[in-house]
Amino acid sequence: MTQLYVGNLSAEGDEKAIRALFGKYGQVREVLMKNGYAFVEFESPIAAEDAMRELNGEWCSIGTYLCLFWGPV
Repeated sequence: MTQLYVGNLSAEGDEKAIRALFGKYGQVREVLMKNGYAFVEFESPIAAEDAMRELNGEWCSIGTYLCLFWGPV
C-alpha cells in the first residue's frame, strides 16, 4: 500500500507542510487535502510504511497528534 489517511490536521496543515513532513520518508506522489484531513500517496510502499511507523500518534506542527490509517487505494 502506498496511500495514507492523515487525520487530525490543524490549520497549519497545508499541502506544502504535509509534503515537507512526509517527504522525509520518501517521494510523495500526491497530497489530496480535505477539511481537517488529507490523503498522502507515496511512490513506494516502504516509504509509506516508514511514515506510518514513525508519525502515527506523534505530535507535530500540522496537527495535534497525527492519526494515520492506510488509505483506500
